[in-house]
Amino acid sequence: SVIVIVAILLTIAIPGYKDYIQKARRADGMDALMTIQQLQERFRANNPSYGGTLTGIGYNGTESPEGHYDVSLALGTATAVEYTATATGKGDQAGDEVDGTTCTLVVTVDALNPRGERTPANCW
Repeated sequence: SVIVIVAILLTIAIPGYKDYIQKARRADGMDALMTIQQLQERFRANNPSYGGTLTGIGYNGTESPEGHYDVSLALGTATAVEYTATATGKGDQAGDEVDGTTCTLVVTVDALNPRGERTPANCW
């Protein structure tokens, strides 16, 4: 009977704990994207456009600081004064969702969003 009670408690607790861990790890992806934004602004202060590669702006590697996300950078198609930075969860973080929305974190900087639009909103 004690084993049954423990099994029931674990069945309830483990999914909640997993969600908590994934939510906490999102800070790693957010940190990477905020660092990319800062590096882009520093790059743009000395150049007529944003940088087109992570290494070109001074970001080391293609992962977030704690390694829970792969990060990428793409310039906008219209001009080089807009870009999108993306943090895609990997490993256990790849299954991170909020209300059915996968939490691939994205920051888009363009004329309409000079400070960066963060999507999906419910993951930030």
